[in-house]
Amino acid sequence: MKATSVCAEAAQYALLCRISPALRHQLVGQLQPIGLTAALADRQLGSDRLNLASARNSISKIQLQAREAIGSAIATLAWLTGEEPASVALKAGVDMCITLVRSDCEMRGITISSQIAEMDVAVSQRALRIVLTAVLIGMVDMLPHLHRIELRFAISGKTVEIHFDLHFTDATQEHSAVTERRPLRWDDVEALADHEGVEVFRTGKPPMVICRFDVVAKIRSEHRKNSLAYNP
Repeated sequence: MKATSVCAEAAQYALLCRISPALRHQLVGQLQPIGLTAALADRQLGSDRLNLASARNSISKIQLQAREAIGSAIATLAWLTGEEPASVALKAGVDMCITLVRSDCEMRGITISSQIAEMDVAVSQRALRIVLTAVLIGMVDMLPHLHRIELRFAISGKTVEIHFDLHFTDATQEHSAVTERRPLRWDDVEALADHEGVEVFRTGKPPMVICRFDVVAKIRSEHRKNSLAYNP
């Protein structure tokens, strides 16, 4: 096995360990509404004044919530199975990654905002899921004075760049360090990006991380003619 593959597998394992609490939260979070609605339906069915319309409505909600939970579970388990659609719309994929890591970041006093708008391009879902999540977690782990991460984008030809603008507090304030699991390092991020065919690099002034993804599909052909322009 090539050394680069070994490094990528080690980095994937480190990333998976780091986000395991968030994955657990996603799985459990989708099940809690089902339990609440089921308890409501049980009370409605056991009432002396049975209201079939209300009970049917609760049961319909349980069915809808169960379908949503299954879909969310399948998407979450893609971290383990790799079974997922080949591509994803850029904004939807970015929002998915931010949602996964937001609680972890906010617990450490770091906010994430995105200026990535709806557009007609799609990128590799696996590459975006792994690399973008690794960058976000890696920045949190490596930069103790990090306060805010802002995401922007630029499209040029058949590539799309995601810019991570990094904002810091003063040197006397640090967010809490990760102690339970090995923090991600920059070489982890580079190994994952290289394995997924994504360019990733850092700049010092201004402090920024840039990821460059290949555009794999056009979602709509007639819209967003101005999407080649930079989005500040």
